[in-house]
Amino acid sequence: ATAKIPIPLLAVYSASKAALVGFFEALKVELNPEVQVTIVLPGIIATDMSTPEFIKRYGSDCFLSESVSRCAKNIFQGVYRGEVYIEEPSWI
Repeated sequence: ATAKIPIPLLAVYSASKAALVGFFEALKVELNPEVQVTIVLPGIIATDMSTPEFIKRYGSDCFLSESVSRCAKNIFQGVYRGEVYIEEPSWI
């Protein structure tokens, strides 16, 4: 989600995510129409970046995270349905 919603103190991280979205949007246009491109924009997933230590260091006391397994399941379902953009968790 940082490709669309930058996080303070993570400028390089946010910019790299935004660059990847732009790259894959261009790739989608350049490729053969039969080649499907799906762009996944993950939000806050229960990983090391959502630990209390990370939150304390970088701020925010209202992180809502989703489990890795639920996120993966929803991404696979979106790819199966042929979605171009998958924002996960879906509340993003």
